[in-house]
Amino acid sequence: MRTLLRYLLDQRELRDHEAFLPHFRQAAQELAEFEGKPSLATLVPGRSTFEAWYYGQRQPQRDARRVLVRMLGGFSIEQLWSEVPDGTTPNVAPALSAPAPKTVPRPAWICTR
Repeated sequence: MRTLLRYLLDQRELRDHEAFLPHFRQAAQELAEFEGKPSLATLVPGRSTFEAWYYGQRQPQRDARRVLVRMLGGFSIEQLWSEVPDGTTPNVAPALSAPAPKTVPRPAWICTR
């Protein structure tokens, strides 16, 4: 199964763990700073985890989901794991050309105290 996640990673030439990891770490660091949760900055998926995500065999859990959403331009996890039929190109140009946002909007229902 070819997912939107795999398509986006292929487009960005992040097909292997070594190429993927610096981008994931950067997104995790940005999210950690924004949310004031230093533990997010230490989140590092292993090679087998990356490969399971890349080949659509397993979805990320908890914080890794949020990091991937940030890293890949705001697509939801459901969108990232949706199937992209072989031979087709999904319409994702805006997300590919736009960098990840520096801030993540906080929902209005979250108390800021």
